[in-house]
Formats: sequence, C-alpha cells, structure tokens
Amino acid sequence: MQNKANNGDIKEKITLIGVFIWSIAAVFFLYEFFLRTFLGSLEPQIMKSLHLNAETFSMIGACYYLTYGIMQVPVGLIVDRIGVKAAMVFATSLCGISAIAFGLSPDFICGFLSRLLMGFASSFAFICLLVIARTWFPKERFGFFAGLSQFIGTLGPIIAGGPLIMFLKYEHMDWRTFITGLGLFGFVLSFLCLIFVKSKKGVKEDQLVFAERKISLKRQLKSLFGNKQAWMVAIYSALIYTSIATLGAIWGTRVLIAKGLNQVHAAGAISVLWIGYAVGCPVTGLISDLMKKRREILIFVAILATFSIFALGIIDNGSFELFYFIFFCIGFSGGGQNVGFATIVEKTSDKLSAASMGLNNGLMLLFDTVNPLIFGFLVMVTMTDRSSDAFTSQNFYMALMYIPVLTAIALFLSIFFIKETYCKPQQDLVLLSSEKE
Repeated sequence: MQNKANNGDIKEKITLIGVFIWSIAAVFFLYEFFLRTFLGSLEPQIMKSLHLNAETFSMIGACYYLTYGIMQVPVGLIVDRIGVKAAMVFATSLCGISAIAFGLSPDFICGFLSRLLMGFASSFAFICLLVIARTWFPKERFGFFAGLSQFIGTLGPIIAGGPLIMFLKYEHMDWRTFITGLGLFGFVLSFLCLIFVKSKKGVKEDQLVFAERKISLKRQLKSLFGNKQAWMVAIYSALIYTSIATLGAIWGTRVLIAKGLNQVHAAGAISVLWIGYAVGCPVTGLISDLMKKRREILIFVAILATFSIFALGIIDNGSFELFYFIFFCIGFSGGGQNVGFATIVEKTSDKLSAASMGLNNGLMLLFDTVNPLIFGFLVMVTMTDRSSDAFTSQNFYMALMYIPVLTAIALFLSIFFIKETYCKPQQDLVLLSSEKE
C-alpha cells in the first residue's frame, strides 16, 4: 500500500452533471457581466435620458464596482458556509430586480441606487462560478477551467458592445425597454439554480480525509489577510485588470469616438476588447498549467498591457483596424488576471479558497470603483466647459497615460515580489489515497 498526500495524485473525472451545473453558473456570470458593461456602449443614450455629465456618469459606472468589490470577501465566506445553491438563487433574483429598476430610472439618484443594488447582486456570480469549477473539475487544471469560465462569462460584454447597438438600431428599441425586459431573465436563472444546482458528493471510499476542527471566522480572516503573498497577487490582479473596467465597461466607446470612430465602430472595438479578454483567460491559464509556472505568465501580460495602453494614448486618428488590434491586446493582457486567481488559491488554505478568490476579485473591483472616477476627473480638468459632452482626443490624453503607470507597477510586483507556486498548493495536505502495489 502506498499513501499519497498530494492532491494532484487523485485523478478526478469530469462528469456530465458537473458540466451542466457549471454551465448554469457560467450563464449567470455572462448575465452579470452584460449588466456590468452595457453602460459603456449605451453611454450617449443613458447620459441624455438620466441628464448626466461626465462626472455623474462616472459615478453611476463606478458605484456598481463599489458594492461588487466590497462584497467579494463576504461572498466568499458566505458561499463557503451556506453553499452555492442558496447564494445563486438569491443573487439571480436580485439581479433581475435591479435591472428592471435601472431600466425604469428617471434620474441620476434612481439610476445610482439601482446600479448599487445591481453590483451587490452580481458580486455572487464569479465566486460561485469559480467554486463550482474548483469543486466539479480536476484541481490540477483549475487555471484552465477558471479561464474557460471567464471565456463563457465574457460573451456578456462582447454582446453588450457592437451587437447590442446594432440590435437596438435594427429593432428600433429604446434602451429602457431592453434593459427592463432583460431583468426578467434573472428570474429564469433563479428557477434553474433552484432546480438543478447542488453540491458535489463526498470523496471516494479509497480516500482518507484529515478531520479538522472548525476554524472561527475571526481566525479565517486573520489567516487570509495576514498572507502577504495573497495580497501581492490580489494587488497585481487589480492593477492589470483596471483597463478592462475603465475602457471596456465605461469610457472606451467615448475615447474612440473622440479619436475619430463612429459609435458602431467604437462599440465594435469594445466587443473586440472583450474577445481578447475571453481568449486571454483560458489561453493564459492553459499555458500556465502546461508550463507548471504562474509567475512568467504574470510578467508577460503586464508587459503587453503596459505597451498596448500606452499605444492607445499616443495614437490619434488611426484606422478602426488599428484600434481593434490595440483593444484586442488590452483585452488579452487583462485576461491574464485569470492566472492570478489560480495563483492566489495555491497560496492559501483550501478552506479559504472561495474567500481568497473573493479577496482577489474584490480588490480588482474596488480598484475599478476608484479608477474610472480618477479617469473621469483627469478628463474633466482638461475641459473648459465641464457640462459639455463634446470630448476631443486631447481630453483623454492625460487619463490614458495614467493607466500604463498602474500596469507598470503590476509588472514590478510580478518580477520582484510574487513567488512562483509551480501550480501546486503551498499550504494544504488534504487527501490521502491508498493504492495497491
């Protein structure tokens, strides 16, 4: 008999029921991501309908990320304790309610409050999806499946770009009607979660599990927040992802319109950014898994992000093909934060896997609450008439130069502070397997 304490030695299988449950969670993530990012594509219409200027529009864009980011660690702890089913039923219903409320909002205050609620409800989607991926799929391929999960989810913002604008134009549909109707889909998802989502059955008979006494919430939080490597990874992910939220969800369309593109081409570039992100998530995760290394991928995507965003800042009046290429590179590099999730899980206890992913995602979204506001402020200080929405390329120059500074800091962290995990858990010995020799 031979005992094996490494999780990677237990060959887990992919099951049909696991794929189906993961698919429901992935659709929820897609739905949440659409709700997160439609604001940028519909910016001209929403600013007019809700009587907004650049500052108030940035506030509505950022407030979603405020509640989303604040809730990430609490959501991780909640999911660890009550399970994904109850969390998903509650969250999908609330997403539907908040979408309907935003579609019916008459002014800034109502729009702001409904987006706050939308961010709170949406905060459950990605953590639940990652927990399901980690539970139902082989752990040694978590980097790939986490990326594949994000690939499915990012179909939401891809649809929320050019395809959304073309659909509304073709159907002659008002944005309010579409978003209000979209809220009803949240209740469909809630029903699917109630009927089909469930936890995975226990370990097999030939596996031994170490019995451990429950750790208090206070000790869990102390263990997580005291992990310096976890913080380095979370800060890296937040810095590398910030261009995705600022350009892909809020300001990208307006930036490209100011650089000479029409709204359809500009919104199309947003879709290309999300395509790059959707490709980057599984590709960087798969390459990292195959190389058995995390740090080298983190360094590469930080370099790519810095150069591509800098190029966007200095190029004016380029062709839409050139801007599409730049936006694809920005998206692909942002997808590298997926490797951050795999890395942070490997640097923390398995009992804190959801909470650690919540820390990573939460810090990303908290940065994305602040950075669009800074971006909007840097735009406004260049304008003589702050109530105007007639932006020029020069109005965005200083704001676009700010973002590469953040990605350069991420590069510095990945080179000098983040330690390699070699795709192996750094703290846990969870399962023992007995095999006949």
